[in-house]
Amino acid sequence: MEAKLTRDTEFMGKMDPFCVIDYRQARNKTVTKHDAGKTPVWNQTFQYDIKYIGDDMIFKVFDEDLTENDAVGAFNTKVSALAVPGGLDEWFNLTY
Repeated sequence: MEAKLTRDTEFMGKMDPFCVIDYRQARNKTVTKHDAGKTPVWNQTFQYDIKYIGDDMIFKVFDEDLTENDAVGAFNTKVSALAVPGGLDEWFNLTY
């Protein structure tokens, strides 16, 4: 949905963040939010065929650059932590 990033990879200007979500063999990538800095809002929805709620889901945030994308941080959780009736209203910490 959105992020409040603590790590900034840009010396001048604002970051262009995007998020990659890995679950089993499925990988989805959000759109790049140009000049969003440390507060991107993606509001994108992806569907996964969940096999086991004990499986890991990995979220990785990058800053898009012309040559090589910079890693901003990552978060790894069990699918069961995200399967909350009525939705989730919680922040998760990314680590670098």
